[in-house]
Amino acid sequence: NSTNLLVENILLKNSPYWTFLANDIANLEIRYTDVDARRRSDIHYHDLSEITAFNTDGFDVAGTNVWIHDCNIWNDDDCIAVKEQTSSSIHSSCSENMLFERINASGVGLT
Repeated sequence: NSTNLLVENILLKNSPYWTFLANDIANLEIRYTDVDARRRSDIHYHDLSEITAFNTDGFDVAGTNVWIHDCNIWNDDDCIAVKEQTSSSIHSSCSENMLFERINASGVGLT
């Protein structure tokens, strides 16, 4: 649970599980940040034989007022996953008001 958080200009590499989780967040901006959670960084394409790094989500977010932009995400699972708020969340009762733009996403997709 955080408020007014800025994440910028970092590389998150080789995460074995969800790379970045923000839970019960209010006013989050992530910019110019790269996620590289590929099994093999020398391969620059996806086919069924290369999608083997499961649960390597890029950004998992739950909260309100989230802006993720100008990022690159290379993984084998969800690039961005919007999660539900829990009953104990203090910032909002649901995940809402989120904008994702100018993102190079090469994983399974956005959920």
